Amino acid sequence: MKQTSPITVKDLAKICGVSIGTVDRAINNRKGINAETRDRILKAAEEYGFVKNQNALTLSSGKSRNIGVIIFNLKSEYFTSLLTAVESEARTRGYATVIMMSNYDADTEIECARRMLSMNVAGIIAFSVLSEASFYTDLVKNGTPIVAVGNRIISKGTEKIPYAGIDDFCAMKASCEYVISKGYRRLVYIAPLLEKAEKQNIHAQTARMKGFLEAVTDAGDIHYRIISNYEAYEEYFAKLEEEPDGTALICPSDMYTLRCLTACGVTNQKKSRFGIMGFDRFPMFD
Repeated sequence: MKQTSPITVKDLAKICGVSIGTVDRAINNRKGINAETRDRILKAAEEYGFVKNQNALTLSSGKSRNIGVIIFNLKSEYFTSLLTAVESEARTRGYATVIMMSNYDADTEIECARRMLSMNVAGIIAFSVLSEASFYTDLVKNGTPIVAVGNRIISKGTEKIPYAGIDDFCAMKASCEYVISKGYRRLVYIAPLLEKAEKQNIHAQTARMKGFLEAVTDAGDIHYRIISNYEAYEEYFAKLEEEPDGTALICPSDMYTLRCLTACGVTNQKKSRFGIMGFDRFPMFD
């Protein structure tokens, strides 16, 4: 039977006949407790309506059980899939996620991070567009864990920002080598985001382009073109029919792949004159 006033950790420990530390391990899914005891404590917690006091946890540890995630936007299936995975993993470890969007703007990204710090987040996962690492390295020095995703945050100092992601260079090189092995000798690399290289962090896109260039250089006798700004991007698709048969379009993001598929008029009933290599493998393309 639930009591009318909120039940505390101390109350729960007394009910279960265990120490406060044992209750803490059970409700926060920590090691050092056997499964039978954990289940008994969690069952009692549910029965008596126990709710963890996040404010008390924040005051005692200086950090909340929240993880901040700064993402570009939610327009891409890649971001929504990754956010789903982050939220699921955080929840299994007793954390909640605070999600904010930078919309590819460096000032907005910094504002998001500062707001998260004011919430005493336990750490930040950053899809960063900052071209300079000092903001995040200062946070690391002050004790806030940062993990970069999507783009590496390159620091010239001693404080390094951990990165979780793929080897963009090798992934694109292998993709292009596969396309070339299929007999394509004319490649068009579709990456208008490259025009923003001087204004924001596009480390992943830069690494992918380098992988593409190494693949075509190693192959030899390849005619290639790089579409590296948005104006040329639109102009190219308007004149796509002028390309000869057997041209392969290389897309370092499936946002571009979708545009290529539309421009080429690819359907299940019509075979395109062009080869198209995507990158992110969005489920919609299966």
